[in-house]
This record gives sequence, structure tokens and C-alpha cells, in this order.
Amino acid sequence: MLGQLYEVGSLFFMAFALALDGFSVSLGLGMQRLRLLHVLLISILFGMFHLLLPLFGIMIGFIVSSKVHSVAQFFSGVILLLIGLHMLLSPLQQEETFPLTIRKRYQLLTIAFVVSLDSFPVGISLGLQNVHVFLAIAMIGFVASLLSCIGMMIGKRVTNVFGMYSEMVGGAILLLFGIYTIVL
Repeated sequence: MLGQLYEVGSLFFMAFALALDGFSVSLGLGMQRLRLLHVLLISILFGMFHLLLPLFGIMIGFIVSSKVHSVAQFFSGVILLLIGLHMLLSPLQQEETFPLTIRKRYQLLTIAFVVSLDSFPVGISLGLQNVHVFLAIAMIGFVASLLSCIGMMIGKRVTNVFGMYSEMVGGAILLLFGIYTIVL
């Protein structure tokens, strides 16, 4: 029972860290004049990409894990560590701008894919650890949708000050999970 509670808690914090990228972008999207229906549809789109990419990653992770189980946990931790480090440092290297309009659907699909891309290697990492697939992808997708919606709603009311910091918090969380997985 305690092990399952630990897994749910770990998955929630990992989902939260992954969703902060989408939250950051959603703040910018929310500054555009969006109707509530558009906010909901974009949130669902972000959640779907956050659901599909880790699912593909988990499938690859299961395959690799069955072939090379002895080093799978170490590489899982290294993947999380590298993603977290990248997310932590990347906002410091570039100026945050958001000149994109969401009028073109392919731009919106591209944004959803890009903010979800970091969930693919995390999915591989989860697959190497043999997590419960449905629980992992459902939680990642739901949290991504929820934080995207919240981000757009906040973005409607505030400036883009929080964007860089939310990505850094997500990177720090993944970095800690990576270190924990390597040490464990």
C-alpha cells in the first residue's frame, strides 16, 4: 500500500514538472484574446500530446528494459537528470518571447508537440522502471491539461513574468528525480 502511494506521489510530481513547460507557454497564449472554449480545447490538446508522447516512450522503455534490465534503472536516472538540467538552464540562455498567434492550427499543433517533447524521454525512463502505464499517462495528460488551462486563465490577467521561472521549477523537480533514481 505504501509503495503504491509512493508511486502515485512520484508520478504526480513528475507530471507536474513536465506540465510546467505547457504552463509557461499557456501564460503567453492566455495573453491573447481567447474565448473560454478555445482555452479548453488548447488545454485538451496539450494534455493529449502529454499523454501520447510518454506512452510511446514507455513502450520503448519496456522493450529496452526487458533486454537490458541491469542497467535500465541507471539510464532512467540519467535521462531524468539530463532533462531536468536542460529545463533548469534553458530559460537562462534565451530571452522569453511569444510572437506567435494561434490562428493557424498547425502552429498550435507544433506548440503542443514541442511543449510535450520532454515527456517522451521521461516516458522511456518510466518504461525502464516498469511503472503502471495507464496511471502514468493518465496522470501526465491530466496534469498537463489542467496546468495549461490554469496558465491560460492566469495569462489573461497577468504579464509574462512567470514563464521562465515555471520552466526552471519543472527542471529542478526532474533533476531531483534523476538524482534520486541514480542513487536508489
